[in-house]
Amino acid sequence: MVNEKPAIQEYILSVDVGTTNIRSFIFNQRSEVIACSSRRTKLIYPENGRVEMCPETLWSCFIDVCRSSLKGKLYID
Repeated sequence: MVNEKPAIQEYILSVDVGTTNIRSFIFNQRSEVIACSSRRTKLIYPENGRVEMCPETLWSCFIDVCRSSLKGKLYID
């Protein structure tokens, strides 16, 4: 009997950081989505005609969507 190592599965984690949402997707080798996650980002309107985003909030959302996808959960906010 030969000790064979199990085949290693390869996946791609893709992240889309937009103005209103941050989304992450995990694709398998056949380009099928096997997990995804999305969170809304908070926009700040300091004055008329201006929009800002808090970098700490963006980073937190980024980490959340990646972790959620990596856990294999389908979560859309």
